[in-house]
Amino acid sequence: MQILILLQQALFSIAEPALNKALRHDHSAAAKLASLENKSLSVELTDIKLSVNIGVFNGAVRISSETSQRHCFVKTELSQLKKLSDASQITYLIKQDLLELEGELSIAQRFSSLFIENDIDWQEWASNYLGDGLTHRLFSSGKQAVATIKRKQVDLDYTVHTALTEELKVVPTSIELRHFSDQVDSVSARTEKLLASIKSVKDTL
Repeated sequence: MQILILLQQALFSIAEPALNKALRHDHSAAAKLASLENKSLSVELTDIKLSVNIGVFNGAVRISSETSQRHCFVKTELSQLKKLSDASQITYLIKQDLLELEGELSIAQRFSSLFIENDIDWQEWASNYLGDGLTHRLFSSGKQAVATIKRKQVDLDYTVHTALTEELKVVPTSIELRHFSDQVDSVSARTEKLLASIKSVKDTL
């Protein structure tokens, strides 16, 4: 775990100056940074198991793993981040359990706009430092990693569900639930019929 933290910190130390340099190529970034001055956003990306705090201080982006101090907290998947700048999508994401949000929504939307709604071709920008071949492999590997993590999560969910329902027998199967529901409906129907009969007898007395 300590090694993972050190690797993450090393990645942030490389990404921070590179990110600020990239944003200088976007003519709209300066105004967006100004609107976020002294604001911070903590993001937890559940699909790639990453937590990061992003803040703007003195007109520059600062990145760290310290997420306790923030004006806004977002918990979602990497693929959903781009939707945060669209206010019409927020309620939908929350209702679908694709987004957990705390704090000032406008801050999350402004950070989303800063990093996503710009004129920067991130893959082309990275290739200036890493070369076309390595950049292509990194971006491809990143996409494959996210897909693999999601697939493994589906496999794990299936394994856990199977163990609980078929091995440990602590959770009813869908067939058992339907059978129980049918029994409840049957008892309810007989009860209503009995109550109707009792009422009919009482009315004749």
